[in-house]
Amino acid sequence: MLPPRPVTNQDGDQLAQLIATVFAEYRGCVFDRAAEFPELSAIADDFAPNGAIWVVEKEAGVIAGCLGIKAFFL
Repeated sequence: MLPPRPVTNQDGDQLAQLIATVFAEYRGCVFDRAAEFPELSAIADDFAPNGAIWVVEKEAGVIAGCLGIKAFFL
């Protein structure tokens, strides 16, 4: 594993694949990127105003996981 790094907007497709893989483990759980995760198209921009998101790569260019934190103000 490589050290965590900040996410880039270009990571959205790999993150979508990772999420879809997890969803597929649950019967009837459908991954609909356009409807549920539109932020993946510009994931770094989406988190930038109120949070941060990092990815961990197994090897350069292969994302194994991510962690994001976003503040919501009411």
